[in-house]
Formats: sequence, structure tokens, C-alpha cells
Amino acid sequence: MVVRSLEEKRIQKMEWESTFDRDPIDLRDLPEYVVVKARTIINGLVNNKNYREFGGKRLRHNRQVISIPVTRNYRMICHENGSTMIPHAVLSHEDYNVCKPGG
Repeated sequence: MVVRSLEEKRIQKMEWESTFDRDPIDLRDLPEYVVVKARTIINGLVNNKNYREFGGKRLRHNRQVISIPVTRNYRMICHENGSTMIPHAVLSHEDYNVCKPGG
């Protein structure tokens, strides 16, 4: 029974890791809850939801860059390409404040 449980966990982990291949940006190093929320936002943007529906805002110093809160501690950076939002990265709030994306 323990062997089956370990095998099931290994399979679940492999299935989870394989989902990252479909993401337009690298989400591998993020906590699972952040990955799930980021994917929800990406899916919404792909389906033409407005970035403001997710609490997103344009940066003051570069209006082509949008910051969308993923969680309290993470932000998604998107670049505007015409009427399309292109996800660029998900950063911790600390990294976001240090690098000033788009600047």
C-alpha cells in the first residue's frame, strides 16, 4: 500500500510538471497556488477579458506594460500588443519592486 501511494505521488508530480510545457511563460519556480491563479489570469486574457477585471494597472513610466496582481505577494507583467495582452513574467512583489519592469 505504501508503494502504491509513492507511485501515485510520483505520477501526480510528473503530470503536474508536464503542465508547465503549455504555459506561455515560465511558472515552474512558483508556489502551486500562484501557478493556478496565474493560469486563470492567462486564460482570461486569452479569452479577451480586460486586464482591469483582474485588478491590473498600466505602469506610469511605460503605459505599454501592465501589472496584474496574482496574489498579495506576486504580480504578472504583461506587454500590450495592439489589443492583445502578452504575459511576460510572474514576479514576487519584492522582485517586481526592485526591477521596475518595462522601465
